[in-house]
Amino acid sequence: MYAFLSYLHANARDVGRLAADLRENGVQIWLDRDDIRPGEIWQESIRSAIRNGAYFVACFSAEYEQRDTTYMDEEVAVALEELKTRAGGSWFLPVRLSPFDLSRKRKRGMAALSTLQWVDLWENWDRGIRQLLDVMSGSSPSYHYLRSGLRPTSDPYAGVTNAQLFEQLARLTDSGRNLDVAKRHEEAADCFARAVRIWESIEAHRLHSVNQNEFLFESFATHFNLTLSLFKSHQRLRTSNEAVKAAKRYGALLRSGESAISPEVRQTAEECAEVLMSISRELLNSAPESQGLEGCRVHVAILDQLADANPQSFRRDQGVALHALAQTAKKRGLAIEGDRAIMRSVEALREALEMHGDAVLRDIGQAMRTAIDSFGQEQLRAEYDELVQREVAYISARSPAMRRQMYEDFKKGNIGKKYRIF
Repeated sequence: MYAFLSYLHANARDVGRLAADLRENGVQIWLDRDDIRPGEIWQESIRSAIRNGAYFVACFSAEYEQRDTTYMDEEVAVALEELKTRAGGSWFLPVRLSPFDLSRKRKRGMAALSTLQWVDLWENWDRGIRQLLDVMSGSSPSYHYLRSGLRPTSDPYAGVTNAQLFEQLARLTDSGRNLDVAKRHEEAADCFARAVRIWESIEAHRLHSVNQNEFLFESFATHFNLTLSLFKSHQRLRTSNEAVKAAKRYGALLRSGESAISPEVRQTAEECAEVLMSISRELLNSAPESQGLEGCRVHVAILDQLADANPQSFRRDQGVALHALAQTAKKRGLAIEGDRAIMRSVEALREALEMHGDAVLRDIGQAMRTAIDSFGQEQLRAEYDELVQREVAYISARSPAMRRQMYEDFKKGNIGKKYRIF
């Protein structure tokens, strides 16, 4: 099964990037320049490929809008006819590579496009790729198994018992771990990715003969190992996507309760979660400036899951991540998103302050100052002033000789500049 990409050859560079990103995430691609063999009648090959594809991805652009006629029009017309025969599901996936107004292309029979949900890659490439992958990953389990090279009989619908499926999982995950030790990270990632698909199938179909506690831990461990292998093999986008899933599995594991997991399992899970956070932070710090906002969003999504499951370990980091998201959103002119993030940051850091005391003063002080100065949250002023005095006491307590001078400076309003309080 594959996704057919329909495009204008003027957009070949962007389409090549799209194809590469989808292939990197396990999607097989059909492109005319790669998949029409010598001697074939290319029009018939294209029509057949459209009808037999798992998805039809139509890549619209400003260049397409400016053309009166293109062969892409014929491909889209064939796909729209095919769409009428398909009951339910997302098959026709229209994307914009650049700003494009459908109303200006008054092509006969294209009115149906206005009823479909579009993916805008030109606004946010990574988000658009994730939207496409979310649809494509929703295929039936048999499609995933066939695509990953497993035998059709491993499909739960074919009657394989839970025990057999669980044994297959064990072989895949053990193989992945051994490959990872040998530094063959891409091969390890492939093993873990195949194992993850089986985990998700078991989860989706609620195969109850699997031990629930063992399932929760092994599911988290497999998602975590896939994240680690992808990170080591420098697959940035796949790492981000998988890290969010691993964080969700960590939350499910810890929320199962103290009686469900042993202290040793909990300790191992917490150590893995710390590594997960480090990977997320590294992805954020190494992201190009153009991807900074999306990097902050992914970092926050991961820490939201970690902190909700284990506030003692991750609530402070969640608050700091939300503060960074607020600042980045503000710079991009996204005031509403920034305002929401900064207030969530303050709430998270208040909770962290209760748990960790004065060690969190600087973090919450900086967040409140941003809330007041950049987002006009003047209702926080009194609380902020109290935190400044508390920080002054905290710092001066470590050097009593400075205490009197610091309080004098505080009264004169020089404390922030001189001592860099918040």
